[in-house]
Amino acid sequence: MKRTVNKYPNSLCYDFQGSCATFKEAEKYINSFANFLVENGVKKGERVVINLPNLPQFIVALFGTFYAGCAVSGMNFLLQPNEIRYQLKDSGAVAIITLDSFYEEKVREALQTGDTDVNIVITTNVADLLDLEPAMKEQLIKIGKVPFGKVVPINGLKYFTFTDIVKK
Repeated sequence: MKRTVNKYPNSLCYDFQGSCATFKEAEKYINSFANFLVENGVKKGERVVINLPNLPQFIVALFGTFYAGCAVSGMNFLLQPNEIRYQLKDSGAVAIITLDSFYEEKVREALQTGDTDVNIVITTNVADLLDLEPAMKEQLIKIGKVPFGKVVPINGLKYFTFTDIVKK
């Protein structure tokens, strides 16, 4: 990614629902994500689970995790809670990034047992990297055009939102 950013900084990295970013712009998000992991105690070689569909946030989380020197464990977002728990335990992941709706539906149940090494939960929303005014995003969520999940914390875990991390 770094070579691509240096060679093609102003070329299109992604176009998601009309919201675009160049490689240079995407790398700002990637660096923010990497710095967040390091600042929150995720060490080189530790694993981060990415439980996301095909969204720009996946690109940011993937390369941000690599930039921090960590390993990625991709997780299919169709898994059931017992399968999620198994993968979290088997991978030894210390952090997970997931959609807020996936968290509400399945991930929270998987984490409730407390028998994984996960201590950082990052939630994102499909609309987080869309070029929308906050009021428009809220309206789309309200009318059901953008899925949204309620994030109810579990004691002992640290929770963060993707938008707080990348400070769009």
